[in-house]
Amino acid sequence: MLRSLLIATLFFFVFGILNELKADAEPQLYIWEWDQLSDAKAALSNPTPALKRAAKMLQTEADKALNNRSYSVTYNEYLPPSGDKHDYTSFGAYWWPDPTKQDGLPFIRRDGQTNKAQKSLGDKDHFNAFTKDVEALSLAYFVFEDEKYAEHAIHLISDWFLNPETRMNPHLEYAQAVLGRNHGKNSGVIDTRDFIFVIESLELLKASPAYSAEFENGLKQWFTQFLRWLQTSDHGQKESQANNNHGSWYQAQALRIALYLDEQELAREILNHVRTKLISNQIMVDGTQPEELARTNSFHYSIFNFHALGTVARMGEALDYDLWQYRDQDGKGMSVAAEYLLPYVTGSTEWPHEQISDYQISPLVNQFLRLLSSRYQEPGWLKVSDKFLVIYPGYDHSMFLTAAYQEKLTAE
Repeated sequence: MLRSLLIATLFFFVFGILNELKADAEPQLYIWEWDQLSDAKAALSNPTPALKRAAKMLQTEADKALNNRSYSVTYNEYLPPSGDKHDYTSFGAYWWPDPTKQDGLPFIRRDGQTNKAQKSLGDKDHFNAFTKDVEALSLAYFVFEDEKYAEHAIHLISDWFLNPETRMNPHLEYAQAVLGRNHGKNSGVIDTRDFIFVIESLELLKASPAYSAEFENGLKQWFTQFLRWLQTSDHGQKESQANNNHGSWYQAQALRIALYLDEQELAREILNHVRTKLISNQIMVDGTQPEELARTNSFHYSIFNFHALGTVARMGEALDYDLWQYRDQDGKGMSVAAEYLLPYVTGSTEWPHEQISDYQISPLVNQFLRLLSSRYQEPGWLKVSDKFLVIYPGYDHSMFLTAAYQEKLTAE
């Protein structure tokens, strides 16, 4: 009896120590900034009005996410060509029925004009809602230290990746399909770029008792399979060689997964590829990005591609790669692209290229502009033109995630 009591006491003692170590361990964040998260949380004892609003916004969104019980590719009524409901499916955004054909097939492309009805049939909107909820819940767990947020985030992640009834198969064979032309194409790889932020969220959730070794092992197995698909499939290999925003987001996605799986050699290969291939091929000496300027929404795509490169540059900091200031032998580099784009972001200069839609500032874009302001020590990135539309204004958590140039978090 005494022996059993001693064993039980020792178990709970060791378990308590392990939980304390989990809570005290610094998350391995590669996109979000740990110092900013920690400082913002501490500053909530005497916050600026802006930080107070951001905290209220975060809590509101996390509480909303608690009411969203589950996300899964299997909930979609559309059946993939494989017949397997676990396969992710989506449809090319800019493809429309051909009005000259009775059945509308094959679809024709209208760059910059989204076919919302067709797009809604796939899993993309569902996926976006899933990643949005996971981010809000994980941040709320860190900031407010309430287990309900972590438990629900882990539940949502389990349903998407691990639950045998609802899990997504680790591939994107049927992403961005075009009716009458294909069942999916390489450009569909960009659909899951927000896996990057799901993985960042995991780092904040590790402190929770609900985050088990079984949960982590299952996720690492899933992402190992997905990374191998990215590297070996026809779609993945084609996307990896793209010289536009698709290639950039492919590398950003693959890099974050490689870091998550501790594949350091692969991570360095990706960084070298971005430095020696993508930057030189995508950015001209005057800072323009020709592949993106060729689009009908060229301002959007110039920022979009630069955002992907900036995401890679942020991750590269952990491996001592300075892509922010790197320039090749011809003088091409991210800093040149930044100098070119800045006056158009602030609105001091009119964009001289085609942009058929109003430009939208999303929370992710705002977070990226904050990052640019600090990396280039340029407050102009924070003075965004009021001509742009701000979307999802109630969901902007960037004040917690990324430090802005010369920002104050504590009220005086």
